[in-house]
Amino acid sequence: MGGLLPAWFAGVNEVCTRLVYAHVSCTAAVDSTGRSGSTSPRQEAVGRLKVKTMLVGHRSDPAVFICHADEDKEDVAVPLVAGLKARQILTWIDVEGLTIGDRLRPSVDAALARCQFAVVVLSPFFFEKGWTRYELDEIMYRSMDDSQMMLPILHKITLKDALRHAPFIKGKVSRSTADFSIRQISEEIARVIHATEPNHHRLR
Repeated sequence: MGGLLPAWFAGVNEVCTRLVYAHVSCTAAVDSTGRSGSTSPRQEAVGRLKVKTMLVGHRSDPAVFICHADEDKEDVAVPLVAGLKARQILTWIDVEGLTIGDRLRPSVDAALARCQFAVVVLSPFFFEKGWTRYELDEIMYRSMDDSQMMLPILHKITLKDALRHAPFIKGKVSRSTADFSIRQISEEIARVIHATEPNHHRLR
């Protein structure tokens, strides 16, 4: 019986996903005048993210998405995840969240939809990658409608240089690894998350 329950639940979840997505798609196809119209790829993507958020928004969801370049994984991303876990913060990072055979883009989109916070490790390597720029664009869109809080970390880059590549972070408080240790940064991030959601995103 224990083996049948997860399969049954997965089937129910798939049916619910299709029904809710159909509703979101139909809703998005109606313009402000009440007339039906075609949906854009962006509207469809937003609809899918809304569905994923509705269906997977439970206590075990990660709180923090770690957006970074592979070259910054060892020095920043992995130690940051360790520091956040030590402070009872759930995280999503590619080396733990992806397994062999996963489809990359849908997996990342789903993870972003589940995370209320997104740490973005801005560095010279970061701005050379197409994939990190894709993640940054998605995080930017989500931060604009307040569905996600962006937490910028500067690594081996000045704020002036980072602003040339990502001008929308202007006016947002960031932390630089030149001035703060990973331990200090993880402590501050944990304080922000615990103040926002005192119990929801704690490891159990």
